[in-house]
Amino acid sequence: MSRKKKNDKDALVVKSNYLVEACYRLTLTEQRVILYMVSMINQIDEDFKLYRISVSEFIGILGIEDKDAYNQIRQVTNSLREKGLNIYDPKTDSLLNIGWLSSSRYFTGKGYVELRFDPGLKPYLLQLKARFTSYKLENVIRLDSIYSIRIYELLMQYWRLGERTVKVADLRKLLGITGNEYALYGDFKKRVILTAQAELAKRTDLYFTFTEIKTGRKVTAIDFTITVKTPEPTEARIPPINVIPSKEPTTPTQPPDIAALVDMLPPEHRGKKTIMDALTAAYKEHGKDYVAYNIRYANANCKEKAKYRAFLAKALKEHWGAGFAEDLEAVKQADQKRSAPKKKEDTAMHDKELYDRAINYIANLKAKDKKKLEAEALKTLPIEQQEKVRAGNTYALKGLTHVMEGLVIERLSGQGG
Repeated sequence: MSRKKKNDKDALVVKSNYLVEACYRLTLTEQRVILYMVSMINQIDEDFKLYRISVSEFIGILGIEDKDAYNQIRQVTNSLREKGLNIYDPKTDSLLNIGWLSSSRYFTGKGYVELRFDPGLKPYLLQLKARFTSYKLENVIRLDSIYSIRIYELLMQYWRLGERTVKVADLRKLLGITGNEYALYGDFKKRVILTAQAELAKRTDLYFTFTEIKTGRKVTAIDFTITVKTPEPTEARIPPINVIPSKEPTTPTQPPDIAALVDMLPPEHRGKKTIMDALTAAYKEHGKDYVAYNIRYANANCKEKAKYRAFLAKALKEHWGAGFAEDLEAVKQADQKRSAPKKKEDTAMHDKELYDRAINYIANLKAKDKKKLEAEALKTLPIEQQEKVRAGNTYALKGLTHVMEGLVIERLSGQGG
């Protein structure tokens, strides 16, 4: 039996990158339950356990009312038994369709439920030593959008590179958005991308900006620039896994940069030796950014999967990605230029609001408090200016007023405006 303390801020979610890139669609409550279960896994576990979650924990996870807790718990556990996901395995060039849970048991009158992951998910959740993504549960458990959680994972996977380019069609597929839902890119951008951008910046240890890449007049891909707020993401702090070494030869662990670059490749090409050799050689000679831009160029421009290997090798050799990098930079600069007037306008408006508040604040001060402020402002003036104020000089008194306003504005700014 595996249990977990409620509100454990150190709880980690650790997933194979193949699971991060799986295609599925869960409701917000279903995602929260799955993430909570994943955080209960011990990294030395060799098999899934029964994960017991109490009603009180469910209430905290789902943010539900006590009186409706039992009904909602039954609903979410039943629906999770019916929900599945698709995981692509590049080693076998196969697509695994699998359910999340193998069983769920609700104990009437005892106040808890026992859940177990499907055994087929073991390679993607247990004893992960390479090609995984990890983060603190607290970063996502309170997000309000189902898309924010998935986008957080997809970007955290690339935090070492600081950028990730995803085709709009591929992102829709990963997020489980099908048919006519957000068919117009403007709706997709507003409801999915911008919502996630605002939520992640406010509630998680990661934030992003993005550049739209167009084919003609149509936005076909999004280039995310990723920034992690904490100096050291949780991935580096996962405790070591103490297991008995296998008698079979093992593949040396890839350097973090190489592993991150491999994740940029289409899944079906990640295990091919010729591609790995070309990628590693280019990395040693030219560095991470050089390889990253050429992979992104190949991903965006190679139309035939069968020719991808040769296409990428040529791109790495001749640096076809240089033009891609320049184009992205040009688009970013154009976006910055367009947004500059708006930022200037916002700054001016903010400054005016602060000034108006300062005037109102001073006008409503009691006589003794206003005297204190005047005395404080007076001390900042040169001696000759102070004497003019005491003599009642009109211009000097106006200058004193401006200093008082400046002191109040400074205080208001220090309080967050």
